[in-house]
Amino acid sequence: MNYRSMQTLLLALMVVLAAVWMMPLMWMFSLSFQPNELLARDTGHTLYGLLPYPFTLDNYAALFDLGKTPDWFLNSVIVSGLTTLLVLAISSMAGYAFSRLSFMGTKIMYAFVLAGLVVPEQAIFIPLYTLFADLGWHNTYAALILPRVALPIGVFMMTQFFSDVPNELEEAAKLEGVTPFQAFWHIYLPLAKPVLTTLGSSPSFIRGTITSGRWYQRSNLTCSPSR
Repeated sequence: MNYRSMQTLLLALMVVLAAVWMMPLMWMFSLSFQPNELLARDTGHTLYGLLPYPFTLDNYAALFDLGKTPDWFLNSVIVSGLTTLLVLAISSMAGYAFSRLSFMGTKIMYAFVLAGLVVPEQAIFIPLYTLFADLGWHNTYAALILPRVALPIGVFMMTQFFSDVPNELEEAAKLEGVTPFQAFWHIYLPLAKPVLTTLGSSPSFIRGTITSGRWYQRSNLTCSPSR
């Protein structure tokens, strides 16, 4: 079997596996277009296993008319967007400081930041709840955004990236009278676009679900302490 045949076979296999993986999702999506009265009795009443029969849009109409789906979607956009932007800003600036600036206690502070990687979320859940209750921040965006802004893995990734940038770039910039912040903004930050993209779009197990936190944190930080 030549190389082209092997590539075709692998592509066909991946298409089949992708179709198998998508089948449950397509089936659930198809059921969403059927009346609730029918679904309460039978979930297999479809044409060819996927096409909804009878077809109705009442479920989606009720979703937007009776529920708060638009508000939930807007909240998700605000929380995930602001959190991602703040994480990228703070992680990149902290990484540049740890890798390129010399100041007292650099290694100690960096080790302290990395120590946050081994602290489980459950250990800080009650202190966070108490803190936000004292500040009156329950039912606010701040309660969902701020706990995810300081991301140790983000600081680590940016520090490692900036450490690998050749020193000649910074030395040349200093000869031109460039300040450290100008060097960060005009030289290092444009070079860091790949790692910033990775950090900003990385899956939840890397970012620690920075979009809005674990479900048990959301459910408690968005309700008043009296509940």
